Parts: sequence; C-alpha cells; structure tokens
Amino acid sequence: MHVASLHRYPIKSCRGIEMDAATVERRGFELDRRFMVVGAETGGFRTQRRDPRLALVEVAIDGDAMHVAAEGVGAVTIDLARADEGPELATYVWRHRGTSVDQGDPAAAFFGEVLGAPARLVHMPDRARRNVSRAFARTPDDIVGFADGYPFLVTTTASLGALQEGMDEPVPMDRFRANVVLDGARAWEEDEWSELQVGDAPLAITKGCTRCVITTTDQRTGERFTEPMRTLGATRRTKAGVVFGVYAVPRQVGVTVRVGDVVSAGCTAPAPGTQGE
Repeated sequence: MHVASLHRYPIKSCRGIEMDAATVERRGFELDRRFMVVGAETGGFRTQRRDPRLALVEVAIDGDAMHVAAEGVGAVTIDLARADEGPELATYVWRHRGTSVDQGDPAAAFFGEVLGAPARLVHMPDRARRNVSRAFARTPDDIVGFADGYPFLVTTTASLGALQEGMDEPVPMDRFRANVVLDGARAWEEDEWSELQVGDAPLAITKGCTRCVITTTDQRTGERFTEPMRTLGATRRTKAGVVFGVYAVPRQVGVTVRVGDVVSAGCTAPAPGTQGE
C-alpha cells in the first residue's frame, strides 16, 4: 500500500486542503480542524449536517495567514500567529464543553452571511484539552481538535471502488473528508486493521467511522443527494451505524508523512464507530 493523498480541514466542515506532505501532531495533521464555526448565542458547533453551505467555504493557508472565501459572500483573512489573542468563548462540540478563542467580528460577519444566522469563528488553543473517547483511546494522552472524535480518518480507494459498484452515480472521495487516503489495499481491508505504519508515522486504529448526511453533500456545490448513504445502508451497516473508513490516533508526533509513502498494516479488527465528520 501507499499514500494516495493527504488532506487537512483547518475549519471544521469547510473545504479541505490537499497536501503533498503533512506533519503529525497529537491532535492530527498541523492545523487540522483547529478552527470551528459556532452559533453566536449558544457556542454550539455548526457543521454541514445542518448547514451544507459550509461546503462552499474555501480555505487556503499562506504562511501565518488563513484566507477564507465563499462566492457571493466575500473573503476574510485570519492571522494564525494571533489566533489565541482574542476573547475566550464557552463552546461545545458533541459532549465536549470548553473555551475557545474568538477570531473577531470580520470573521463572524463572514460566517453569519454564509449561514444566514449569527455565528462566530473560534480557535482551539494549544492549552485546551479535548480527550478522545476513553472507550477507544490507546493512551490517556490521546487528544483531538474539533474533529468529531479522533485525530485521523483513513480511507482507501479500493473500498470506495467497491462501494461505487452498487451506485448508479459514483461519488468522489471528498464526500468522506478523510485525512489519509490509501491506494493498493484490498476492498474493506481496513476493517481488519489495528495498526498502520504510514511512512515514518505509526498510527493506532481506534474504530470504524460511522457516516452521516454530510457524505450526501456535494463538496463543490453544497447540494444534497441520496448517495452514498443509500448504498452504505444496504451494504455496510453495523450496530453502531453505516461504516466507511477508520479512525486513528498517532503513536509518534513530529514526523512527516508524504504522498507516495509506503504503508503497512497490522491486523486485528477495530470496534465499530459512532461519529462521522
């Protein structure tokens, strides 16, 4: 097997960035899902589940500048070097309650227009601690950013190909919002994995990733369709839900993975999943 592509999503539920190489950190790839859009009044996370228009928000990183834009809305730039200098807000994502750093009124106005409702953009500072589920953590120090539950999501081109065989109209891999896409595996081989060696980066597989309505959202247009959930529901249903891909936590940080890196796997089936973005 080898790495076919690498992706990070600096703002939860907005468009991702494809990379040739990425640095492994405790919370995932550098900057992955460290920003999140929240309701201005509640501090609650907003995602494509409720707001498919977030798929229209493009994100680009240029040094210490994060450029955010959406057609018909405009653009705003976030100074990454000062992301922790704003006021703290009480926020939540799933069961986690904590404080995040507000990114200012221009970002709030931008996302308010995208969503058609008052919103704020927040950042998770390094001092924050959000643990992965104790039921699936490999160590007490396994933490995550604003991703649904785990630092890494791994998928394979072979499994996507097998899934597409049951569809009238195939869907692209970007519907699944993976961090690491692998080529050269057998279809559904990931169900058996317990460990991955991705180039120099060892990863521990925690569980399968159950899927939600986000996978039915066209990541270019924000339109909703029935696939792939219709086919997943018929072919990949577990007690926890319909599964595609696996979650992972890092065994070592500070290492770099690259497209083309050789990947090897250790096999013992992970547990089924619970969350899916």
